[in-house]
Amino acid sequence: IISLTCASDGAVVVDKSACSRIDFGCSQERKSGVAVTLEATSSTLAPSAPMKRGQTYSVACSSVHAGFEGDINVACGEFSSMSADSSACIELPCGEGNSDRVLLG
Repeated sequence: IISLTCASDGAVVVDKSACSRIDFGCSQERKSGVAVTLEATSSTLAPSAPMKRGQTYSVACSSVHAGFEGDINVACGEFSSMSADSSACIELPCGEGNSDRVLLG
């Protein structure tokens, strides 16, 4: 509810203190998602169930790139925005899931 009143000087005073923000949260239906890149491999992470603003979940780094271990923390922010923190992803030593190009010559 927005309240409008006339001040003694004739100015209109707006009181919106009773207003509250609608939290739409994050969901696949709202096309919420966040791109994560590990080395040259990218993937878009999206919630499998609706999330409220401030909620988080974790996904394995290996779901984006098989050569990494650890977890990616995904969060639902304001206005259905999502963020991802992949700083805990650790590259595995050379082995299964890892590849690299070497130029010999």
